[in-house]
Amino acid sequence: RNRYRSENTDLLKAWDILKHTVYNGQAIRDGAESIITGRPTFDSAAEWTRTRLNYPPKELLPAWDLFIKAAAAGVNTDGFRYDLVDISRQVLANYALPLQQRWVRAFREKDSAAFLLYSRRYLALISDMDTLLATRKDFMLGPWLATARSWGNNTAEQALYERNARNLITLWGDANSPLHEYANRQWSGLLNDFYKPRWAQFFDMLQHSLQTGTTPDLPAFDKQIRSWEWQWVNRQKAFPVTEQGNSIQTARRLYDKYRPVVNDPL
Repeated sequence: RNRYRSENTDLLKAWDILKHTVYNGQAIRDGAESIITGRPTFDSAAEWTRTRLNYPPKELLPAWDLFIKAAAAGVNTDGFRYDLVDISRQVLANYALPLQQRWVRAFREKDSAAFLLYSRRYLALISDMDTLLATRKDFMLGPWLATARSWGNNTAEQALYERNARNLITLWGDANSPLHEYANRQWSGLLNDFYKPRWAQFFDMLQHSLQTGTTPDLPAFDKQIRSWEWQWVNRQKAFPVTEQGNSIQTARRLYDKYRPVVNDPL
């Protein structure tokens, strides 16, 4: 009984922290997004990807600590697992911004080795988020696409509905849509299949620029990536529709990996 009371007290403390951070609704009413979901950029924000937070990122970390502590103590309800994944996702999404600033600085200082190091860590962060979110059906691309296809009465309709579902969460229009990322999602499947390859192409261009001493052709890249995005919208590919992995084990593993660095100063 005392153990239960202790766990419950810790979670109440965690929710009080969440109330004053991610849920305070001050400057950004609908919550912030992550730079990961933005079309590749050197900036700390992208069009339709607003990364400003209502709180200093470090103030969210004690809530993560408390949820991990409760998980280690044996709390394992479905609602708890959802919240643990969501809080872990938010911490990692926030960490993308200072990590981005590290590879931006390395590029501007023409430090090819540092650029390679931090750009790889940035891509690894995206994959780690994808792995975490794959443990919850609530955060998966597969069910979204499968449900859309299920409304089709033939293969043509199924393809159309899949394209519309892909379009809604990416371009919100055609290849030149000004609303790209308007309805972005941090979902397993979307992270590894859309956002990560997009950033990888950007990093390849920048690394080539450093190696050759040339200026990256950003307008050409923008044209290239718009075409790639439109191809992705029109692609057909099945994604998992059931969870993969254990939410608590995955969250604890990523906590051990990222908790020592998420609060590092630049």
